Amino acid sequence: MLAFEVLLLARHGDLGTARSCLAEYQTLCERNGFAPRLPSINPQRGLLAFLAGELDQAVTLLTRSADLCLDRFAEPELLLAQVSKALLAVIFYERNNIEGAADVIAGLRVDMDAAAPEVPPLALRIRCLCAQARGEHAEADRILSEALLQAERRGARRLCQYVTALRTELSARRGMMPLDATASPAGNDPDQHAQLEKWLNLELERQEPSWMMVEQGIRALATTLRSAGRGAEAKPIIQRALRLARAQGRVLLQAVCLILQAGCDAEANPDGSVESLRLALELTSRMDVIRPYLDLVPTARRLLIAAAAGRSDSRIAQHAGRVLQLLEDPAGEESDVWQTLSQRERDILLALAGNATTKSAARALGLSPETVKHHLKSIYAKLGVHTREEALGRLAQITR
Repeated sequence: MLAFEVLLLARHGDLGTARSCLAEYQTLCERNGFAPRLPSINPQRGLLAFLAGELDQAVTLLTRSADLCLDRFAEPELLLAQVSKALLAVIFYERNNIEGAADVIAGLRVDMDAAAPEVPPLALRIRCLCAQARGEHAEADRILSEALLQAERRGARRLCQYVTALRTELSARRGMMPLDATASPAGNDPDQHAQLEKWLNLELERQEPSWMMVEQGIRALATTLRSAGRGAEAKPIIQRALRLARAQGRVLLQAVCLILQAGCDAEANPDGSVESLRLALELTSRMDVIRPYLDLVPTARRLLIAAAAGRSDSRIAQHAGRVLQLLEDPAGEESDVWQTLSQRERDILLALAGNATTKSAARALGLSPETVKHHLKSIYAKLGVHTREEALGRLAQITR
């Protein structure tokens, strides 16, 4: 009972209570001599580590749990092995390891009659997002259509809502017509917005909301409203989801909400957008998570540079540099200036913007101080400045 209570708390409750429950479960097992190797402990630890944003630890624990051997106290084991694989695929995808995520999901057999509730939606989401990332839009649409038909036949109402929200998000991100050719273009259908908002509000009003449903709902609603030029309307509900994520301790969901908030603020409140991205970078740099920026704010390079500049943590600057390599190029003079710098020069400039000394920047980037100084001369020449302070001032101009 305690083993399954941990799963329920992980799905709907706060992580502190879930971890206390898991500790009680482990103590009880050890006291009574059950399952000497405690095979169901690692996947549950991995699940809680995933939700808390401790992704390196989660990968270690979940990898050990993906092919569990059964013993006499192993009723939950098959379900937990499936959850472990699904969560590993999510981590690989969010870290932009598309092929790794696709390989894990390809090896996961999803039986809707014999699977933990997390597995079907997470497996579906990663299959679709991997296809989308590869540019295989027709394949993503086929997967979604089949999943929706199967969910409808089974009367799985909440799964139907999840699939619909995922399809809506992908359609809005492409700027294309929804799969139903008679519908309004994605982002411009008031009924679609109202239905999404109603579903999401109902989920948030539950006594114990599901983190999976909240994340997909908020992604779909914010993306469609922003694509219709109405991003400000999504901000109140994004903030509700963010408060929930913080209260429950779900770090990846917090980062997603902050990135969505930055996207919705980008035009009307650029300073607020930069601050949201700064908070998001602090979270995603610890998790080594990249994909939400590419999926949700692909044209926010200028804002992300501004968010990274002035940080005291070189880890955040390096993480921002990795994201910036992959974001779409914006139009404008600031893009031309940024493009004149090599990737190494950008890394150094961002590290120095984080108040790092030349020596500490060199250490963080794995370079010698002399090499950093050599790159600084090149940066000065390209930016038309003569000192570090002038270079950082030029960076500030780029980000305004």
